[in-house]
Amino acid sequence: MLGFYISLPFLLFAIYRLAIVLINYYTRPFLPVGAPKETPLVSVLVYAQNSEKNIGQLIQDLRNQTYQNLEVLIYNDQSNDKTVDAIAEFSGGDKRFPLFNGNDIQSGWQRKNYAYDKLAQLAKGQYFIFIDENFIPDNQFIANAVSNMQDKNLSLLAIYPKRHSQGFWERIQVSASHWLFFSLVSTKSFLKNRAGEINILDSSLLVFETNTYQLGKWYEKFKGVENPEHSIVLSVKDQNKRFELLLGDNCLTYHHPKGNTTQLVDKFEGLVKTRNWRIVFSIALVVSPFMIVFLMPFPLVFLYFISIIYGQMLISVLCQESVLLKLLLLPVQYTVLSISLIKSNLKK
Repeated sequence: MLGFYISLPFLLFAIYRLAIVLINYYTRPFLPVGAPKETPLVSVLVYAQNSEKNIGQLIQDLRNQTYQNLEVLIYNDQSNDKTVDAIAEFSGGDKRFPLFNGNDIQSGWQRKNYAYDKLAQLAKGQYFIFIDENFIPDNQFIANAVSNMQDKNLSLLAIYPKRHSQGFWERIQVSASHWLFFSLVSTKSFLKNRAGEINILDSSLLVFETNTYQLGKWYEKFKGVENPEHSIVLSVKDQNKRFELLLGDNCLTYHHPKGNTTQLVDKFEGLVKTRNWRIVFSIALVVSPFMIVFLMPFPLVFLYFISIIYGQMLISVLCQESVLLKLLLLPVQYTVLSISLIKSNLKK
């Protein structure tokens, strides 16, 4: 009987995480599919520096958009690889894709901020989309973004892209990150109250209503801040402008340099602020399967593993991943996550 009461908190914690997953599953904090009521000119502003590996795919993705009333202004920041050749090849002479070659920046500026500011001065669209060369939009992305801006009369839409998995190890990393995020926090609440915490979410793509951007000149305002998108979002929020923050599913992904478990642990430490709670969570994660199996009666053991498996399946559907592959990789994900969290706590 004592074993039952010792292991009961681990079962309740698993059920609690499943409840959080269910909340996220049914609120779905992603860019909704929609059709624009009107089709104004959209200016897509692209920053490229030594981007020959990714810029071609981005241009191709933009040319394949179902929303075609757009101009794509590309700023080449003194690239010394074949970026310019790739731009010329994939744009195929399309006049909607003008190329601007950058020069030395002024003192106090970050290079990307300077490029975006210059492109915004040249853009003519009713909406500005600021996008890095390593982002991958699907062919409905601009139509959906414009529709969402129109339907909700937004001044700013910020979308945090989904990481594009490349290879087995990175797939494990991304899968574990999704599990941590969607089983620990209510995403809608998180995006509303904590989205400025840069160590948890990666840099976002910003969609501005043009007048809102031109009045604020946001990249000039934060010219010396590296990756200022979080700061821009918070400043727009402080001005009581209508804005929305969403996560990217397969509508918007991005290439990320291959990392290690440190990145995963950093996200965990951002989600769980207190070190003592991080230790409690790490212990619960590592020992709970063994405690449940050896100390719980069979029906509750079954309930525990159903909670874990069903939660993983819902997260797979939510993030548009393979459910079968997610379940097959679950033991590896569990092992990697356990080891990384233990190492993190021992270091501190």
